[in-house]
Amino acid sequence: GAFFELQAKNDALPGMSLVADMTIGEGESVSPETLFTKLWRVRNTGTTRWPAGCYLAYIRGDEIGPCTKVNMPCLTPGRMADVHISMLAPQNDGHFCSEWRMCMADGTFFGDTVWVIIQVAHDGLLDLTQQMSSLTTGAENSPSSFCSV
Repeated sequence: GAFFELQAKNDALPGMSLVADMTIGEGESVSPETLFTKLWRVRNTGTTRWPAGCYLAYIRGDEIGPCTKVNMPCLTPGRMADVHISMLAPQNDGHFCSEWRMCMADGTFFGDTVWVIIQVAHDGLLDLTQQMSSLTTGAENSPSSFCSV
């Protein structure tokens, strides 16, 4: 019946798997109102190129920062992309979790759910470690270039 249909794998949907959490480990300590960059590495695990208009969308939990949608590249099967999202730690101390998921242009979800989990505390070290990392590598906290959709 219906239960089987809902649980059956839909091969027509694109595939996406999380390869690595590149920044902000689970429960990392962040000072209140600290701007930081979350970076996930994802892979197209499907058999077709991701269609134009795919994006990573905030789906539930705490909204951490102004961004709730990030356009994604048109990845071919087996290719990886780094997803950068600027986030802002809440002003209050506590435990915060934000969940995100890939969507097609029509809003259909696919692939793994990814998340960021932070612990906001006045003695958080994240702002200092990201600033030092940027100084030593010369890297900027800006998104990768994505294809036009």
